[in-house]
Amino acid sequence: MEEITIRPADPARTDRWIQAYTLSVGLVDTYWLYQITTGALWEILLDGKAAGFCSMQADEQALTGLYLPDPFRRQAIFRKLRQELRPALAYVVTNDEPLLALALDDAARVETHGYFFRDSGVPSAPPAYPLEQIRPAEETDLPDLIRTGFYHPAIVGDPENPIYVLRDAAGAFLGTGHIALWMRKAGRDWGAVGMYTAPAHRGKGAGRSIIAAMKELTYRMGLAPIAGCFHTNLASKATLESCSFLPEARYLKIYF
Repeated sequence: MEEITIRPADPARTDRWIQAYTLSVGLVDTYWLYQITTGALWEILLDGKAAGFCSMQADEQALTGLYLPDPFRRQAIFRKLRQELRPALAYVVTNDEPLLALALDDAARVETHGYFFRDSGVPSAPPAYPLEQIRPAEETDLPDLIRTGFYHPAIVGDPENPIYVLRDAAGAFLGTGHIALWMRKAGRDWGAVGMYTAPAHRGKGAGRSIIAAMKELTYRMGLAPIAGCFHTNLASKATLESCSFLPEARYLKIYF
């Protein structure tokens, strides 16, 4: 029987493990990657040789990822992981079939946490506001961007998260959108699009116009647009679906 050891991950191998893990699953989102990269990373060894890694978020004692290329020892490793790290729950995307299967075996309760979307390629109706009216954010937009609470923080000119603004002819702030490019560091040619609509202008086509613009701009970058939203945010889900995004994967909270 091989000896299973779980120890803090070697920083020299962290990026390689995360990229291999990301490439091993189907559709994920920047929120999934954030939960992994901002948590504590643990390396899993079999007889002293690195065999994979897992990630934990301490605030919820949540397992947020588990990468084990060799399938034959997964159950034993998962048991060891639960004994030593004692996760109370796991965040699992449904495309991550190995972790999904292991977590469901020990599940006491399962909740849907979010949706991950991919563009279906089906044509959608024209937006209310044209792409030309949605421009890159400038310093003068910062007060409106900060008031939304949508960005943490709002940074103008960030090449990894370009922000855009939609205003009407009178200059009123209608909303904002962005294209997060972090998945490229994990080996995926994706741009994660998102938007916020000012409360007074919701239900009038601004949000849908922003998403349509972000999708088009992502394609112009040579990337595939993806998106995500919490399962309780039905308005965002409807907006994404109206722009031909398909909720391909679910993000689950599985309690042990």
